[in-house]
This record gives sequence, C-alpha cells and structure tokens, in this order.
Amino acid sequence: SISDWGTSDRVEMSGGRNIELVQRYYLEVHGRNSFNNAGIYSRANVHYGSSYVNAYWDGTAFTFGDGNGTTANSLAVLDICGHEFTHAVDQYTANLTYSGESGALNESFSDIMGTCIEFWAEPDGRANYPGEVAGTADWLCGEDSWLSSVALRDLRNPANPVTVGAGNQQPTRYQGTYWDPAQEVHQNDGVQKFFFYL
Repeated sequence: SISDWGTSDRVEMSGGRNIELVQRYYLEVHGRNSFNNAGIYSRANVHYGSSYVNAYWDGTAFTFGDGNGTTANSLAVLDICGHEFTHAVDQYTANLTYSGESGALNESFSDIMGTCIEFWAEPDGRANYPGEVAGTADWLCGEDSWLSSVALRDLRNPANPVTVGAGNQQPTRYQGTYWDPAQEVHQNDGVQKFFFYL
C-alpha cells in the first residue's frame, strides 16, 4: 500500500507511486491482479545498499538501489519498476530460465513492458530522441535515473552509442554486431527489444 511509504523522502514517494502505477497498468490494460494474478501484496524496498547501482526481483520482493551519483541516481523510476515487476510476472507465467537465450528473452520482456508502462502513464516524449526529458515516455530504459549516458538501454536503437554510451551497445540482429557468444542475458536482449520497436 502506498500509505506504507514515507511522505518526505522523494525516493520513497517515487518508488511507492511507480509500483502503484505498474500494478494499475497490469490490472487496467491486461486484467492481471498483481504479478501472480491473485492479488498478492507487492513489497518494494528502496535505499538498498550503499551506492548500489542496481535493482532486482528476488522471488518475493522488489529492491531498488539509490545509485552512486555518478553512473545513476535512484533506480526506483517508472520503467525500472515496471521492468522488475515484469520479472515477477514472468516467474508466475512463462518462468523463462534465466540464462542463455531464454534469459535474454526474460530481460527483453522486462524492458518492453517497462516501456509500455511509460507510454501508458506518461506524456509522449519520443520527439526528444536521442535525448530524453524526465517524466516522459520514450524508447529508452532507465533514462530517468541514468547519469553516465542518456540511458541504460535503448529499444529504438540498441546499438546507439549516443544513448547507451560507447561500449554498452547491444545487438539489433540475432548473432549480429554486439552479439555475445557467451550469452549474457543483458547483452543479447537487444534483439527482441528492437523487434518490438519495429
């Protein structure tokens, strides 16, 4: 419940609002009552760790780091909340194995749904690409928290160094440029995200 969150801590307020929006999206757009479709309570934790630049679903709760002020600020932004919530939905539906190509699909579904939630809840900000405007929907992932580049990931052009930074490009084609033969799930997920964008 949003009433469990603080009223003066901006990260807590953001996390509470965004988890609520994510659940409303799944209910209103997909008719899904929480991630298990049976109304389970969604517990989200913010301010995790010290300078922690990550967020995750651990099978029971959602956790968001505050970032380190250099790579990223708080990760409790809307599309990252939607991304992590979708990992929980996956667990209760397809339950994709989190390795190799199925793991890359798991990651790409989470980025795709996080983006869909942004487009459902926020004004259209696509015209700003390759830049971004906080609080608007676009094809970027994590752009409202990322500092070291425009965004963490990019559905419109996963290989665009302008948005994701040099060295962080992802493939847009199966086994194409930037494909990781070791099958790292956060690398090869660019293919399905680009397919979704197209």
